[in-house]
Amino acid sequence: MKRSYLALLFALVLVSVLAGLFFSRPLTQAPRPQASPEKAVQKAWDLARQDGSYEFKTEVQQVTYPAPAVANLGQSSTSETYYLQGEVDTPADTLSFTLYQNAGNIATQKDGVEIRIEGDQAYGRSAGGTWQALDGFSGLFAPASDPLAYLAGAQNFALAPSQFPNTSHYTFDLDGPAFAVYMR
Repeated sequence: MKRSYLALLFALVLVSVLAGLFFSRPLTQAPRPQASPEKAVQKAWDLARQDGSYEFKTEVQQVTYPAPAVANLGQSSTSETYYLQGEVDTPADTLSFTLYQNAGNIATQKDGVEIRIEGDQAYGRSAGGTWQALDGFSGLFAPASDPLAYLAGAQNFALAPSQFPNTSHYTFDLDGPAFAVYMR
């Protein structure tokens, strides 16, 4: 796999893990009002560390902007949408998910790429295919053994409309330099 594809997958997993935090609570439990989206996400992050295991389903919209360079004059941003579903089990040191590139595939469960990480080893396969080891892949998803560490770089939180009862959805931007400071 190309390194840029791996970096994209790492960003997708971060967002899916965050979204999973909000789906891990029973739907019958009404959400408690929060003072701010930042505090709600921080609380969810704390709960995930306590619980250790949860399932997630999420939609990720990635917008990529061309670097500010003369060679990129006239180029515009590109947007891609991905759908992920999977589970995290921190005590067992496992993460598994399926990545779909368009909405139709998640509904039919076809054409997904499955990823399974067990400790320091990652495996991948096309939906239903043979598992293959992916070298150097697992560290992208769980730096410092914390799959939610990427939240340290999250900023500009906003409450987003939700189509599911008793759930809260948030949007945010990911600040790479802030994440790097956290990892140092």
